[in-house]
Amino acid sequence: MSLYKEWRHRALNFLQDRGWIRNPKEFVDFKGHSIYASKGAFFRQNEKDDAWLYALAQHNKNILDIGCNIGQSSLLFLLGTDNHLLAVDPNPDALARCAENLIHNDLVQNARFMCAFCGEQDGEIEFFSSLTDAAGSMHKGFAKTSSGIGKSRVVRKTKVDRIVEEFNFKPDLVKMDVEGAEQYVLRGMNTVLENNPMIFVEMHSGPEMTIIENTDAVLAWCEEQRYQAYYLKIHQVITDSEVVKDRGRYHLLLLPQDAPYPEYLKTIKENTLVS
Repeated sequence: MSLYKEWRHRALNFLQDRGWIRNPKEFVDFKGHSIYASKGAFFRQNEKDDAWLYALAQHNKNILDIGCNIGQSSLLFLLGTDNHLLAVDPNPDALARCAENLIHNDLVQNARFMCAFCGEQDGEIEFFSSLTDAAGSMHKGFAKTSSGIGKSRVVRKTKVDRIVEEFNFKPDLVKMDVEGAEQYVLRGMNTVLENNPMIFVEMHSGPEMTIIENTDAVLAWCEEQRYQAYYLKIHQVITDSEVVKDRGRYHLLLLPQDAPYPEYLKTIKENTLVS
């Protein structure tokens, strides 16, 4: 982290601790809608998965957004649909910003929110994050900006099964962006799998966990739960980590073994703009 970035992050944290919150807004035009949201929430430049997420939202009704942050994906999931959303994030500042962005765009009617870290069991966990940091993580090395200035908080940890039970929610699609906690989130899923949901996973790597280790753990879970892992960049099943060993970050779609891969995704390449 550069000295300027560290100084800026420390200054913004200092101000927020004293009640001053920076939240610039912007307008973005999308498919005939004028989106008004926090700057950077919609759309993000250089995000490789936006088109896939938007396409999946058109074909699924009940969506569980784990790691919603300030609502980047939540806006995509709800815009122009009558979908139902359950948005989850362990950072209360980011989750509140997500709710605010949905409210500004009249998309909150079918949305509910849960502040928690999803893991393999119930309890508490130290979570490295500050402000509305999009890279908050259970791992210090995955959250370099926040851990670099010593910012973390102890948050509630709970299983996905517990969350969907509390909300009586049966997701058709689960999206995960959890910065190195992928395998732990999946281990907290058992009863939720009775609905055979699609599971969209953004895979990460860092000092505490290589992409090979992370991939092997997710593939082991797939084997146990009779799911298949499709590497979205090539729209093909992978059974080992060889094909992704040189990636730092990539995307998987996990499907029940007897479920066909969605035809509508096959024409969408990585980093395609939503048209």
